[in-house]
Amino acid sequence: TENFWGSDEAKRIYGFDPAKPDFTTDEVENCIPERERVHQALVDLIEKGEKYDLEFKIYPRDNSEPRIIWSVAELQRDEKGLPVLVSGVIQDITERKRIEEKLRDSMRKLDDAQNLARIGFWDLYMDPLSLTWTKGLKRIFDIDPDGPEPTLEEFWGFVHPDDMRFVEEQFEKQIHPVDIPEYTYEYRIITGTGDIKYLNHIGRQITDSSGHVVEIYGSVQDITDRKITESAIKSRNEELEAANEELTAAMEEL
Repeated sequence: TENFWGSDEAKRIYGFDPAKPDFTTDEVENCIPERERVHQALVDLIEKGEKYDLEFKIYPRDNSEPRIIWSVAELQRDEKGLPVLVSGVIQDITERKRIEEKLRDSMRKLDDAQNLARIGFWDLYMDPLSLTWTKGLKRIFDIDPDGPEPTLEEFWGFVHPDDMRFVEEQFEKQIHPVDIPEYTYEYRIITGTGDIKYLNHIGRQITDSSGHVVEIYGSVQDITDRKITESAIKSRNEELEAANEELTAAMEEL
């Protein structure tokens, strides 16, 4: 018959009169901007037995605000194997989609903020051992921000050889319970593009009820520019001190 029956909630979502017993395929599909895509999915379900599991926008018939729908359906056949009925469920996921979009927007802003501040965040779980990095942290290490998560072993490959022993000592302290769970230190890395960078590493321990460290998390900030500036100021001060000593000695000779 190509007629639709819908529950009261389904009718409300589509903006139909709940008192109306049924409605046609055209009436339903006229609410859908992507009518061809949705209709083809229905045809593929009936003719090919393909899975029907879609998200799409609708403009309700009562002119209320557009909604985003999640629709899942299955095909029922008679004893001869002929298709007789498609039944399924729809859910109004508009609010969920809005929240997801806000979350994506917040993540984009966070990513931008990390880039501006040259900072990134990390999280190390102890059992099983797994390490996660934000895109900002990957950029600091000059690796693909959309690439796979570096392993702990790969992290060690970035540490500058001259700082390796120091960082290893700090890491050993981190994975054992301490009275003050927060810590900070500085070290150098050789990035994926071969550049040397100075990093400020801040972390915090999380322990379980038995006092074992189960997680370590924190931030890393690229402080290379600051260290270069500090080094330049130090060199300049040393030059001024040397010049002052020479001037003082010359004055004494006079």
